[in-house]
Amino acid sequence: MSEAHVHATQGLTRLDVSHKVDDSSGSIGRRYARTDEISIPFGVTIDFDTLKSPHSATLRERDSMGQLDVLPSVVRDLSYGKTTWTQVESTYPKKFSELKEEAEDRAHWRSKFNDTI
Repeated sequence: MSEAHVHATQGLTRLDVSHKVDDSSGSIGRRYARTDEISIPFGVTIDFDTLKSPHSATLRERDSMGQLDVLPSVVRDLSYGKTTWTQVESTYPKKFSELKEEAEDRAHWRSKFNDTI
């Protein structure tokens, strides 16, 4: 386990957030699917982007599949119901990959609309 994973695990433990480290091989998509299947509402991912300072983690919400880079205290607040996903979404920026995907979707539908005019 990398130093970042150890640091994240210690931080979640210190914040009294129940968690399990999945360091199995396989794609992140498969890991998300496994957690979705057993109704885990939030998944935390440590990747190269989140290793930059200040340290954060990618938080994925099961129902919307939205992803945000957040601080560990946000995970705690969501776990304890002190905040909602909607509140967190309005505070933290989306991941770049999601913004890119949304822009591509808008461009796709805009071109479809223009074709019908």
